[in-house]
Amino acid sequence: MTNGPDWATIGTFIATAIYAVFAACQWLTLRQQARALKTSIKKSDEANAAANRAATAAFSNAEAATKAVNTAAESLLTAQLAERAYVALIDAPDDRHMVARLPNGGIRLNIEVSIFNWGRTPSQVGPASLWKFIADALPANRPDDSADLIAESYGFVVPNGKIQVKQTIDLSPREWDSIGPKASPRQTLWLLGYIDYVDQFGHRHRGRYARRVTVGAENTIAWQFEKTKGYNCDEPQS
Repeated sequence: MTNGPDWATIGTFIATAIYAVFAACQWLTLRQQARALKTSIKKSDEANAAANRAATAAFSNAEAATKAVNTAAESLLTAQLAERAYVALIDAPDDRHMVARLPNGGIRLNIEVSIFNWGRTPSQVGPASLWKFIADALPANRPDDSADLIAESYGFVVPNGKIQVKQTIDLSPREWDSIGPKASPRQTLWLLGYIDYVDQFGHRHRGRYARRVTVGAENTIAWQFEKTKGYNCDEPQS
């Protein structure tokens, strides 16, 4: 008697074959996905590298543009500094400053200064203010005005041009006694002031002025440049 087919064995074989085919399909699918992922990563790396190169180039261009702007600004400032007006109060020769005795026992000083433009372009000036200051020493905070104002002037000054300012300083007997050659202790008389001016580029400046004035025993005047820092200088104004 012939035995029939072993259906259990055949079924197992068929199931195994089907699983093998399914596994192979899955392996192929995963392999394709891995290849696609690898390609995607490669492209992403290339894109990142390109982006980094572009960012580096943009930064370099921005840095170069900033340097160019700074260089241009420095060149413009240098040109303006070379061409702008420089205005100051300067002294007349000592023989222009004279002393006279007043009827009340005080002293009158006849002084002369000039508003001088030693720059290369014209300037509108004013006010140019002068006042007397009597004390033991100059204050650390520079005074910008005083009740003892003796002169105030305005004008327009061309290069190498000047405006003369002639004024008198009257000293009372008490003031004269405090600064005269016989005073003890002896105070000092200063002539302080400043001049505000605008250059052709629209920038405002202030030139400061300070002179130490000493009256001798025979009414002679010693006119000395004050060396205290900040009292003779040129400053930008806002």
